[in-house]
Amino acid sequence: MKNSNWKEISAAIGVMLSLLFVGFEIDQNNRVARAQVRTDLAALNQDMLILNSSVPEHYELVTKMNSGEMLTEEEVRRSTFIRTASDWIKEYMDRNNYTWLDL
Repeated sequence: MKNSNWKEISAAIGVMLSLLFVGFEIDQNNRVARAQVRTDLAALNQDMLILNSSVPEHYELVTKMNSGEMLTEEEVRRSTFIRTASDWIKEYMDRNNYTWLDL
């Protein structure tokens, strides 16, 4: 009887340790996934900044958009992508409590 109790106790301890290990692994996996998202957002932001500064027409359009000047119909069409991508990045970061410093 005594030997049986020790086996049950050691089995229960083994199960608890296994569950703790699985919890630790899940937490670590979530951290890696969040880090990957932050890396992807930083890369997307970098690509947008490079595009904004390296293509003269694009740079002029972004400058005009930021100054509040009226855009022509063609400029409005071209600016749709810029605004959509920028808004999506900002909305995602706000929803997940990220700041630019986190990136």
